[in-house]
Amino acid sequence: MPEIAKTLMNPAPVSRTGDVNVHIGGNLSGQIIIGNNNQQTYTQYTYNVAHGGVLNVAAAPTIALRPSPVALQPRPFPNLLDRRTLLPEITAALRAQQPVEVYAKEGFGKTALMRHLAYDSQLVSAPAAAAEDPFPDGGVYLSAHRQLASELLQSLYDAFYDTNPPLVPSYGQVQQSLHDKRALLILNNLALEKASLDWLIAALPACTFVLVSQERLYWQEGMAIALPGLPLPESIALIQMDLGRALTAAEQGLVETVWTALEGNPLQLRRVAAQLKNEDTSLVAWVQSLPGQAISRQSIFQRAVGRLSASQKSVLALMGAMGGVALSAEQSLAIAQVPMALSGSASNALGGNAGSPLSELADLHLVEATVETTAEGTAEAIVGSAIEGGAIEGVAEGALQAYQLSADLVPLVQQAFDPMPWMTRAVDYFMAQGTLTPAAQLASSQLNGVDAMTYLLDWTQRTGQWTEILALTKRLDPLLSLGGRSLGGGWE
Repeated sequence: MPEIAKTLMNPAPVSRTGDVNVHIGGNLSGQIIIGNNNQQTYTQYTYNVAHGGVLNVAAAPTIALRPSPVALQPRPFPNLLDRRTLLPEITAALRAQQPVEVYAKEGFGKTALMRHLAYDSQLVSAPAAAAEDPFPDGGVYLSAHRQLASELLQSLYDAFYDTNPPLVPSYGQVQQSLHDKRALLILNNLALEKASLDWLIAALPACTFVLVSQERLYWQEGMAIALPGLPLPESIALIQMDLGRALTAAEQGLVETVWTALEGNPLQLRRVAAQLKNEDTSLVAWVQSLPGQAISRQSIFQRAVGRLSASQKSVLALMGAMGGVALSAEQSLAIAQVPMALSGSASNALGGNAGSPLSELADLHLVEATVETTAEGTAEAIVGSAIEGGAIEGVAEGALQAYQLSADLVPLVQQAFDPMPWMTRAVDYFMAQGTLTPAAQLASSQLNGVDAMTYLLDWTQRTGQWTEILALTKRLDPLLSLGGRSLGGGWE
């Protein structure tokens, strides 16, 4: 910027206390922003570019250590089936400050296990007889779905430090700030390259990590667990619990065949039970209704889709087009153009009323309701279909709700429904939205649309939709800055 420096003139008279007006010459365009923290408490400058512009210089941020120990936990999962046999081994490894890696395909219960583990009394509060608490700085649970390592590191920094305005520290600053923190960090739904994962872990050398993913990623010291399906007795218990009744003798004779075909996958078993309950039919009749009586993830999905209403299919197609990215209930229903009469009470912005397309799809375990607390914006929990009367049972006050397609169904839904028209509708919807209120801007990235718009921006870039790229970028930039993020991707 040498040309700008040469043309910097003496400040003009100020119009009010604290304001400085500076005239800058040169062939400039766009914005010039001084300082890393440019969303609040500006000192405003003007410069004489051909089309006019504003130079914003932000005030220095205030940085405060949050009260310790931190406790950013998901919703509890008390009724864990079978996995209790794994917990003593996991707990022992964690208390010895050894990292634990848990991996399995979608639906095998990784999130349920983590939700239970986050409240394990041996980890969140050491027994009185223990010589030392292994995690004096607390515990943090984060969903890493579609998150870069830099974004996860920002979230971890924010878990321990409160900054105003939001601050994006350098990697070195994070290392200095967090190097002595001793906390339990659970990162769910990871999909990072090993180099990025090593980079992330290196910034918090005294913390102990639980890494949860579909495939093994870490390949270093510690414990690695390939999470298996549920044993047959626990699978039967799960089906009966969801059905609210015992299996008949005829069903008992068939359930092992279903269990074997689905490899004890809890999510698939719950989908079977949901269809039986929704249609008030038997397991025997259900199997007979499958094409060729072939039991698989695909046949379960196809059977469910064949019985959906037009509005349910519209919402499902939209969720598939969004690739598993969460949308708020209001966004989902508006983009899918579901009439208000079909989406529940107008007074319920969450769209979770009994009988709404979203709650019905959640009851069938095709979509998941996500709960993201807004106090610090970092705790997250998948709660499936536990939706009653527009609220989610057990969710603390201040929690917000959005929906996403179950990850294992993304390719199946995209094969069943053309994503293109739904992506176009979603882009048009977000381009047409007015300026968000300050409260909406500070909502979770799911509720204010940041995650969705980021996904859509990537799609418009790949498809060369330049007008849409510009419009989405203008909407995203201030929202990302408020959350300490950027379109450039951070430190990596």
